[in-house]
Amino acid sequence: MPTSIAGGRKEVKDPFKTLASLYVPKDIKKAFRLSEIVYKSNILILRALYKLAEYPITPLKFNAIDARKEDADDDLSLKGDQVEEIYRKIFEEYLDFNKVLIELNLNYYLYSNDFPMLHMPFDRLAVCKECMKKAKAKIPRDAKDSTKRKQSVRGSLEVPIEELKDLKWVGTKFKAKCSKCGGEREFATRDVPARNHYAGVSMGRLSIFRVEIQELEFSGLKRYLYSPSEITKKNIRKNDPFTLANEPMVVLKAVSKNQKVEYFPHAVYHFKMPSPIFEVDSPWAWPLIVSAFQTIFFIQTMRRGAEAIAYTHIVPKHYISPGKELNSLLSEYDMDEVKTALEDAYKATQQDDDYVAVLPIPINAGILNQHGRTFLPQQEIAQATRELLTGIGIAEGLLTGQGPFSANSIAVRILENGFLSQRDMSRRFIKYAQRVIQGHFGLPPCEVDMTDFRKLDDSLHKKLVSGAVNAKQISTKTFVKELGYDPIEERETIRDEIKDETQFQAEMEGLLESERAKTAAKSQAAQAALMTESMITDIEKRTGAITIMIDGLVDKGYDKQWAMNYVSQYMAQQTAMAEQQAAQARAMEAEQAFMRDRMANATHGLNKAENQLQLHQAMDEAMQDPALMGYSQEQGSIDGIVRQAELMSDTDRKRFLDEMAARNPILYQQVVNMLGMPPQR
Repeated sequence: MPTSIAGGRKEVKDPFKTLASLYVPKDIKKAFRLSEIVYKSNILILRALYKLAEYPITPLKFNAIDARKEDADDDLSLKGDQVEEIYRKIFEEYLDFNKVLIELNLNYYLYSNDFPMLHMPFDRLAVCKECMKKAKAKIPRDAKDSTKRKQSVRGSLEVPIEELKDLKWVGTKFKAKCSKCGGEREFATRDVPARNHYAGVSMGRLSIFRVEIQELEFSGLKRYLYSPSEITKKNIRKNDPFTLANEPMVVLKAVSKNQKVEYFPHAVYHFKMPSPIFEVDSPWAWPLIVSAFQTIFFIQTMRRGAEAIAYTHIVPKHYISPGKELNSLLSEYDMDEVKTALEDAYKATQQDDDYVAVLPIPINAGILNQHGRTFLPQQEIAQATRELLTGIGIAEGLLTGQGPFSANSIAVRILENGFLSQRDMSRRFIKYAQRVIQGHFGLPPCEVDMTDFRKLDDSLHKKLVSGAVNAKQISTKTFVKELGYDPIEERETIRDEIKDETQFQAEMEGLLESERAKTAAKSQAAQAALMTESMITDIEKRTGAITIMIDGLVDKGYDKQWAMNYVSQYMAQQTAMAEQQAAQARAMEAEQAFMRDRMANATHGLNKAENQLQLHQAMDEAMQDPALMGYSQEQGSIDGIVRQAELMSDTDRKRFLDEMAARNPILYQQVVNMLGMPPQR
């Protein structure tokens, strides 16, 4: 309304009545539609909102709780790691929950409202009422177990609704052709939770455009009504089998009665941005984009003006003009013919770059709109864009990675602190989903949460925590978790690496021993060949000597036969002496070979013992501190050994204590006493 100004000057109009204010909606559904239009048409808004939505989301972590402390309905046969693996599959593989959270936050910033719906799998079983009536009639009324027998009869007659032929939804009842009694019959149905069908879990959303919230003024109680889409109504009315088998019964009945679907408050999760109280209070949060609409309208107006300026003053426009004065042209030429000739020449040059026009008069050719860039409102658009991003809650430097914002840790910290409440809302929704999944499938409890928020100045935080670990104020296990690793898994990995390295060294020693054995065998073979050659030469020499001795005796007059017998006896004596010497040499060689073999075995055993000792030492070091070998100066202290023993599994702890009892009984007794365990016998 008009406002008076001091000094008696004339009145001015309301400054809030701008051109943009004429387009600002007052209805919440129209505000949602306006936000959708802005999001689809403005790439800057799209990228800024997506950055805000994805930045605070971190990977999920799972921690199974001791099922023995919980309800007896849970499946206690599952171990902790099996429970965590089931939850991990449901959340990460089947639901893709990180994507769900990003989309949830995207709607949070765009519409300031969202209604995620967790759909749990069920089997819709149907039974022919006529067949069930006949079967129940055969059961005596006075039977003690008549109720159980009736339930058993129904269970034997029920079939999945997908198997029915000519399935129809008439009014609020199912009708189909019965394969047992024949003809079209009415079927009774019931929905049974699919306890083991983990892959059937899905995440849907109620469209905020079709949700109606009724809130009582004083009690604050709410009622949620939902109008199914036209596609859903059409599928139900044309008896689509997939729709009839999987849509909730409350939806089927509401469509049949032309009513809205009513949800209980506990069945609806309203993801709502905190908002103040307005004059006309509403259970909805007002969209953030609508509050920034005037700035967006100004930017779009400036861009539309820039587009007009670009078309009028920047897009090149060619012109042709006569090169002589107009009076002389009028007296000498027919201007209609000159105009036609100029137009024909211009068209010909546009079609053929090599065309040469011959004109009867001199002409001037030029280009207009060469200085229109100075009219563009670039500075105004840039300033308005910065104001828009600031209003949304994101700095320009965070989108581009440039400017002082990227190096300003205080500004980054202020931005990150703004995400904490948003993360809390996301974490509450994760717990809500975990409770629904646990109750539906009858699973043991498991804590599901997002990992810690990785802030830009976490390096300083890690140094402080490292110092606290050094001072024994924080446990090693806590610090390893702070780094984002599983301490038990890391300890097992270190132990496996040490075992692999030790095994590799042992294999290398075995290969070296094998090569040494091959070399020794080759040497022995060469020596045997040399000895054989020497024996052949010796035999040849002896044969020649025998011949010479026999011929010498015959020349002296001895009988040849006697000479041969004499020489044979002599050579036999020489051979016996040579064999005796050879036997002594072989005995000495065997003794030396035996000693060499004993030395090689002793060397191999010593190497294995040294490797085993290195393994024990490395395992001791790994068990003392798996992730911070350089941070602790008291790795061998009894407190450190006890703390690491507490973190071990039962099997590793028993093996560790057995080795300690054999190597250091006194230390073993001290560690067992501090652990509160009875000494092992």
